Amino acid sequence: MLQTDITVATYWVTNPQNILRRNRSGGSEWYGFWYEIKTNPDGPSATSDICPPGLNILEFKDNWSHSNGRFGLRIFQMAPRKFPCNDPANWVNDQPYIDNPSLQAVFEKFYTWKNNECGILGEELGNIYFKDIMIADSKFAGFQAHKGNFSTEGAVLDNAVIIGKSNHNANPDDTYYDGSRAMVVPRTNGFLAKNIRIYNYGSNTALIESCSVCWNVKLWVQGGKNTQFFNVKAYHSDTANRIFWQKHRREIFWDQDGSISGVSGGAYIIPYKKHIDGIPGCVNHPEDFWDNSIICAMNQVTIRDVLVNNPTPEQDFTGVDMKLYRLDSTNIALKMDANIDESKFIEGETMKIIKKSHDVKQSFASIFATGFTYNVHFKFGASDPLSMGIFASPYFNQNDDAVILRFNYSANRETFDIMRNIGGKFPVNYTKLEQIPNTKTCNQGDWFNDRTNKLFFLCLSGKNKKQYEYVEVRGVICREECDSLGDVPQEDGYRYWSDPATWIDNKVPVEGDSPIVQAAYQVILDVDPPKLVNLTILGSLIFDEKRASTKLEAERIWVRSGKLLAGNSTNPFPGKINIVLNGEFGDNPLVIDANLDVGNKVLAVTRAMELYSKPPGTVWTRLAAYADAGATTITVAECADWAVGDEIVFGPSGSDPEQREKRSIAAISGCVITLNQALEFDHYGAPSVTIDKPGIGQLDMRAVVGHLTRKIKIEGGPSVHGLGCRVLIYQFEEPEANLGFPRRGYTVLHGVEFNNCGQYDTQRSGLDFRNLNSEIIKTPSEVIGCSFHDTTGMLMTIQNSQYITIKNNIFFTGIKALVQINNSQYVKFQNNALIYVKKRILNEGGIANWAVFGNFVYMDELVPTQMTRDVVDVSGNVGQGSQDTGFFVMASRCSDAYQSSFYNNHCSGSVLACFGVRQDPEGKCTYIQGLSAYHSGVGIMYAVFAEELRLEKALAAENDVGIVLRGAPQSIQDNQMKFSNSFVSAFVRPECPKCYSATLNPYCSNVYGVKMGTLSSTAFPPISTKPSDNFDSLCTIQRVDLRVYVNNVEFNNFRLSHDSAPRCGKNAVFKTNHKAHDSTGQHYLVNSPCTNCEFDSILYQMRDSDWSKLGWFGGCGSFECTGQKNVLVEDQTGHFFGQIGQAITNNTYFGPNVTHCIRKNTWNGYWCPDRKITVLSFMSVAADYNKRLYSPIKLTDGLFFNEINSFFEWNWDGPEPLNLRESKFVALVSANTVINMSNAGMNPTASEYWLSKRSEAGSPEDYVILKWQFSVPQIVQVQVGNKVILPGLTTNSKHHDLLTMTDQCGANNYFFENRTIHFVVNAKLGCKVKISLKNTLQVSTRLEITTDEFFGDKFLQYAKAQLGGDPYNYFIIGTKKSTRRFLDESVSQQVTVDWGIVDSAEIGTEASSNSQQVLSELASKLESFNPPPEIGTVLEQSTTITAINKLNFASTEVTSLTPTSPSDGTNTNNGSNNNNGNSDNSNNNGNTGSTGGNTNNNSTQSDNTEIVLTTDEGVNQQDLSDNIDSNTSGTIQKAIKKTESSSSTVIIVVSVICSVIGVSLLISGLLYYKKVKLAKLMAARAQKVDNEFFKVNITEQQLQHQQQE
Repeated sequence: MLQTDITVATYWVTNPQNILRRNRSGGSEWYGFWYEIKTNPDGPSATSDICPPGLNILEFKDNWSHSNGRFGLRIFQMAPRKFPCNDPANWVNDQPYIDNPSLQAVFEKFYTWKNNECGILGEELGNIYFKDIMIADSKFAGFQAHKGNFSTEGAVLDNAVIIGKSNHNANPDDTYYDGSRAMVVPRTNGFLAKNIRIYNYGSNTALIESCSVCWNVKLWVQGGKNTQFFNVKAYHSDTANRIFWQKHRREIFWDQDGSISGVSGGAYIIPYKKHIDGIPGCVNHPEDFWDNSIICAMNQVTIRDVLVNNPTPEQDFTGVDMKLYRLDSTNIALKMDANIDESKFIEGETMKIIKKSHDVKQSFASIFATGFTYNVHFKFGASDPLSMGIFASPYFNQNDDAVILRFNYSANRETFDIMRNIGGKFPVNYTKLEQIPNTKTCNQGDWFNDRTNKLFFLCLSGKNKKQYEYVEVRGVICREECDSLGDVPQEDGYRYWSDPATWIDNKVPVEGDSPIVQAAYQVILDVDPPKLVNLTILGSLIFDEKRASTKLEAERIWVRSGKLLAGNSTNPFPGKINIVLNGEFGDNPLVIDANLDVGNKVLAVTRAMELYSKPPGTVWTRLAAYADAGATTITVAECADWAVGDEIVFGPSGSDPEQREKRSIAAISGCVITLNQALEFDHYGAPSVTIDKPGIGQLDMRAVVGHLTRKIKIEGGPSVHGLGCRVLIYQFEEPEANLGFPRRGYTVLHGVEFNNCGQYDTQRSGLDFRNLNSEIIKTPSEVIGCSFHDTTGMLMTIQNSQYITIKNNIFFTGIKALVQINNSQYVKFQNNALIYVKKRILNEGGIANWAVFGNFVYMDELVPTQMTRDVVDVSGNVGQGSQDTGFFVMASRCSDAYQSSFYNNHCSGSVLACFGVRQDPEGKCTYIQGLSAYHSGVGIMYAVFAEELRLEKALAAENDVGIVLRGAPQSIQDNQMKFSNSFVSAFVRPECPKCYSATLNPYCSNVYGVKMGTLSSTAFPPISTKPSDNFDSLCTIQRVDLRVYVNNVEFNNFRLSHDSAPRCGKNAVFKTNHKAHDSTGQHYLVNSPCTNCEFDSILYQMRDSDWSKLGWFGGCGSFECTGQKNVLVEDQTGHFFGQIGQAITNNTYFGPNVTHCIRKNTWNGYWCPDRKITVLSFMSVAADYNKRLYSPIKLTDGLFFNEINSFFEWNWDGPEPLNLRESKFVALVSANTVINMSNAGMNPTASEYWLSKRSEAGSPEDYVILKWQFSVPQIVQVQVGNKVILPGLTTNSKHHDLLTMTDQCGANNYFFENRTIHFVVNAKLGCKVKISLKNTLQVSTRLEITTDEFFGDKFLQYAKAQLGGDPYNYFIIGTKKSTRRFLDESVSQQVTVDWGIVDSAEIGTEASSNSQQVLSELASKLESFNPPPEIGTVLEQSTTITAINKLNFASTEVTSLTPTSPSDGTNTNNGSNNNNGNSDNSNNNGNTGSTGGNTNNNSTQSDNTEIVLTTDEGVNQQDLSDNIDSNTSGTIQKAIKKTESSSSTVIIVVSVICSVIGVSLLISGLLYYKKVKLAKLMAARAQKVDNEFFKVNITEQQLQHQQQE
């Protein structure tokens, strides 16, 4: 059996080409009939040339199945086709299935009842025809199909009777069938149900459910799929719902004859959609009976589905709705009314697929009635994708009216490129029309661009349409209209705005004009201009310093080749300036080039903008005294240049980011400020910082108070939808101007206020630096002492730009991110305060708010940036209040540790993590320092792709979780984390009782300081995607090896209770990740005290195994996952626990059996003084490491006992596991002892072992000697690194005394007689021991020797010289001396040498398939094997070849959850199907020729005198363990007749046929034994052995008889 055998079936079919006729199945635990069709055969018949999913069945007819635990019939994948090994569809062809036509498979006359899930489940179906089917009493569904789109024809269910609850059903539970369905139809196109009769479905049931398994997040699809029905009738089911629409309510049911709907001529049944409501011929059915459907008569209305795929830029369209509105003749040519009541008229279809799925990702889908035009928009009435694909239903035909989609855009679109897309190729450009397409006549892809109203129309039609094609839509910002402009010299004098001579037409601009400041002019703005549309500055526009205030108002301002100036660095502008940008979504945009949608309501700078005003002396400060809710006066630490009327803002003081607020100064005296309005929330203040730790840093928990008011202000004007403004600093090319350099903008802003700048649901930030990366022009930009506040978008972006300094600014209230920096260099972001970032608002059904960034984001999108301070410097910043994450930041490489880019930053009040730390995938070792975090869900979330993580100078206090350590290395082994020179506290302000009041909702109860280090194959957020809020989720396979070194970290105030704050307490320093089912790093503490802590609290309530994960559906199988039970915390200096010692989690196998450990109930674990425990990690590295389980593993030294499970199932197909659990293990063991290891199945053919290292330099004083018995008579080879470590018997002619060799990694003894390996694993650096079972040529040579001592090393040297090959492949596995006495009383000294040669190939690899041939060739060379007399004279020699050609061993699972600890040091297995180590716990040290002390070994002889001549010898494999199951050759005894012959080879070919529980299949044996008998006698008595071949067949009955014996 394989691991999939957990899911047993009465009839298990892996190849469709079988006949199943008139079979009966009842009472299977899982399935009656299971077509578990694999992509290719595996096991002994493995080949890629046979593709069962593409083969047709021979016959399935007249079969019955009932009373099964899950399904009567289950089909995994079946799409019979002409060329089975070719894909069923070629999507480069417009008829994708034509190249590989389907073949029809028929399942007929199948009767199934009383199944605990479904009667029939088909998962991936091609042309499958189910006919004459009867199904009754299914708990969930009579018939269910997941997918039916693997052929043109699809799957069909014909002539079926489906009964909900049969009349004589004896089940007394009336609710048992609640939620059941007659049919659950696929989540794809391609299914027809016809001639269906449904009986006896009652209340709380439904006849038809759409979109199979779409409730599962991993299987979400866009919807819009079609299912056909004909002649479907229901009887005695009046109380059952006809329809249940599964997520996401976008399917189309074709009721072809009206038998479901009762509509003559047939009907389309669809979920309710606002844009379909009211169409003649369609009737709404809001009642539950129809699950709020619309039924449209086919003779009046045609319904088709349309999918919009991957609109770009991706960031703008993720997590938003595609909004649909049906147009009519009165509004088809008019712009979308911005005031339309969306709740009444507009259907919102949310983009669903942003995670792993098998559907089209990043797409929207919906249902449309043909013959109508629909407006499509995404936000605020605008739709601005630069590109997208549109897929019209394959069911469109030539006679259908068209569906016209109208996109109303707000950006500039000079034209569109509209192309046919078939498989990524674009063979045709569609037709551009000069008017709106007509639904009656337009062809597929016809389009019209109404530039006046910014409306783009696209025809989707069956006319001129290929069945499977995408319409590729690409917007063109400008092509012919992109202009270029050269430079001209500026004149010396100044001109004035108010002078008509300044303007080309000699007219001063009036409202609605679009003036141009000419390139040669320097114009002084000496008036307030009227509201302008466009203002283009080619020269210089200078604000007049003589004016007290100036207002400049326009929709778009472009500083193209000139400058916009106010003041300078030495003389700041004295007056007030107000720049107001007006506009709405959909207004004409500014067009600069073809690369960027600039948008409208924008001030764009492609040359220079310098605005100097005097910033306040204090831009932001801290509260100097606690401010209670209701207070009207506050005291701040500093307040230079603050004045009455100025606006100030307060950061939140608790865990709730909403507790920020804005007030105005009513009066000020010193730094005591009277507010215009009382405070709504409490805000913490104090005279000084909260924590000051020299050498680490400061933790300042006081509320930030920021100053907003400035004399120069840039703001977004009024907007119906709150559209903010954009200030864009940009670089672009003007190719026709022949400048020799790009237009590169820069800006200097001192003391400028940005209000309502940032545009909702776009990447257009308030201050937006884009593509400033010229190698020629490097003018720096700087933003100092400014304020940014109150926007519906982001406040600042720096994208692909260089040489920018952002220093001492205040940022307040934005959406998605306050500041983000992407792929930029030479950026300084220093001493800024950032307060309150909101989530993006998603409609119902959004998968995740992953588009929510934080109040600061650094992302390296394109190329890895060197994260050193000369390249990027982010320091001294404070963030308070985020509905998601505070700072997303990049770590530095460890080689750059002391010049790391991020340091001395502070964060609080984040719902998720204050700091989310990440790194690019190239990072081997990442480093970050100087992070202070408090009052957040997680203080510091360190989740990176790296093999080593370093965190130092961190301060974390009063977070729900202080520090989370989450790595994702490429390496499975030898990973480490270093956490040092830091401070972590649960409670830091005992002098402030009201700081812990419910109003501030602080984190101080049931919190923990460190979520213990874990590793998996992915870290969140990965660098390749945008940040996510689910970064602390383990959802991929864990890594097996991690050490966490904690040095000089102070933990503080972790207590069960706090006297000054009764609501606080039950705090733990360490806790494991709740999803660390497999492994948690070992934590080693040095000089790390826990000050003012309670011993009972520091490890309070450690996690136990997750018992909900038991079972196949749980992921751990029938035995608990043991990762949570094998966790070690070690205090190496006694500072943490108060004495040197260790703590372990609730390992009820290990803890009670170790005498020095004490149960701690408050910990849910054990306290173990001293350092006697270590952690052993090991794993299978065989080819079948994730195909076969051999757990549980039992470990014991006679005192301790531990039992370990394999890793959790991390690979799932929706709700079902893929049976790819990996055989990896992490186990607590006693150090410096001999450990017997046993397992419940065939050992892996290759495995690796290593001990945890207590320090970075290793801990060579730690060792274990492992003893492990194998089930097959083959040599076991030991390697460390790439070096083979030979056993003692081979190197010294006697077994090693391993207890004297514990410093030698891999030192080993191999006891071939009982197939037991003993080997040393220590904790030196680099000690990783690999144990490999090898295909073996076993040789037994009897020698006559002339001396008392046999020199085994010389014997092997001779053998190596004669036979050749790798000298490390030669082993001595036993020697036995004997004495022969002749009649003449002479004595002959003899020795029998059992030795072997192994094949280097790893078993299970392609190379190992030649092992038998390789070893046979060596065996043939032994005919001439004749060592010199000083070694010995060969008397007799025999050989045996044992080889495993294919890995097809049984996967085992324990069935009992109750651990049993042996009472003494012996193994108590007693012949069960467990593979045990040496039953005697002694190490057999120094015992030459010892059998290992196995009392069950039958080879021990008491008489040392051997009879030389034996005429008959059995080919006996009786000593093989019973647990080999299908892999053993059984017991075969055959005498070898000694006759004259020139050959010496006897070949035994064994075929084993066995029956596996739960599976009616025949499996071939894998182990083939070749027995070679060669007798060499003394010259005077020479005889030759005749060559004879035996072919032995063992029937199933004979094998069973042998097993019974």
